[in-house]
Order: sequence, then C-alpha cells, then structure tokens
Amino acid sequence: MFALALHESFGYSLFRLATEDPKDALHIYCRFDDAHSVDVVGIASEQTALTELGLSGRPTETSQRELKERFTTSDGGGLYADPEFFAAAQKRAQALIAKFKDYYSGRILKAIPGMSRMQSAPPQELRKMFE
Repeated sequence: MFALALHESFGYSLFRLATEDPKDALHIYCRFDDAHSVDVVGIASEQTALTELGLSGRPTETSQRELKERFTTSDGGGLYADPEFFAAAQKRAQALIAKFKDYYSGRILKAIPGMSRMQSAPPQELRKMFE
C-alpha cells in the first residue's frame, strides 16, 4: 500500500475513504496539509484527487495500526495483504518514493511526470504480477 510507504517516509497522516463494510476501504491516501492529499501521483488538491478517482464521501483519519488490523488474505472484506504481495508492493513504493522524493516531499508541487490516477498498467505488467 503506497500510502503506508508515504506515511513511513514522511510522517504524513493516513486517511481512509470507507465503504459500508467497516473493514473495507475505497481509497487510502495521505494528507499533505489541510487542503491537499499526497498519493502515488504526487500532491494535489484533495477534492480534485478524489474526483479524478470518481470517489466521494467523508475520509477519516486512520493509523498504521488500524489499517493493519484490516489486512486480510481471505475473502469476506478487508484490505488484501498477502505477505508476499505486500512485501513486493512496499518495495516498489519505496523505490518510486526514492526516485521522486522532491515531488512526494512537497519540494516540487506538481504531479509526477507521466503519472495519472486513472492510469492502468500495461497487460504484460499485469501478467507478471500474477506469475
């Protein structure tokens, strides 16, 4: 989960946009300040970021401990976090944060070049994830 890596790297507050199931989440991200969020794309107006994702609702602040309590490796709700999947995702997140540290830290207040909240991975990358 990219938000956890941002939280660990910069100490940003974690926010969760919940579904009706209290164990689930539509989106987890960090807040840069009172009006801006920070996620994989970089820093943006929080409302703009949620709108781009087609999301609405009232985000709530959460903690790393609370998120980890929602981790699951089975059906039935929660945040999927198989240990191997989670380790690989964290490694990718840490590498991206290191590469674009000036963007994620707020030193450069722009979206990361080439990134989009609605961007999907190419088919060959998706296949590699499930090999």
